[in-house]
Amino acid sequence: MGALGVLLAVAFGIYGMYTWFHDKKPQLKFDITSASPVYDIREDVTVFARQDSKPSKSSMRTGMICAANKSYQ
Repeated sequence: MGALGVLLAVAFGIYGMYTWFHDKKPQLKFDITSASPVYDIREDVTVFARQDSKPSKSSMRTGMICAANKSYQ
């Protein structure tokens, strides 16, 4: 009975050390939950990369992103 206890202790000890020191790689998942255009801009705040959006007739959009790490679930 003593040898079985030692064997189980060693097995669980090795498993515990493996799970403690093993690095889990992150599995990031991004979901775009909403995206909508901005229709009314009252101020000239739409400068991106030093270019104004009004002369180029470009549009601005807002969005929401949900980020999750799937490796810990």
